[in-house]
Amino acid sequence: MQVNTASQATTKELDALRAENQGLKKQVTDVKATGSQATTKELDALRKENQGLKKQVLDVNTASHAATTELDALRKENRASRSK
Repeated sequence: MQVNTASQATTKELDALRAENQGLKKQVTDVKATGSQATTKELDALRKENQGLKKQVLDVNTASHAATTELDALRKENRASRSK
């Protein structure tokens, strides 16, 4: 009788541990999913910011090219004025 009672107690304890294990597995899955979503949102925000920065660089490069072209034209005009 004592062996049977001990066996039942062990079975109940194992069942409780299995239930706790399932709960912990679910928590881990939830944390992974939440972390993944947060990481994805952060990456999307960084990509958007990166696109904005690339556009700014392109705008600066375009303005720099225009200024260089204008300076070259002024230098050429200045040389021509000196030659006269």
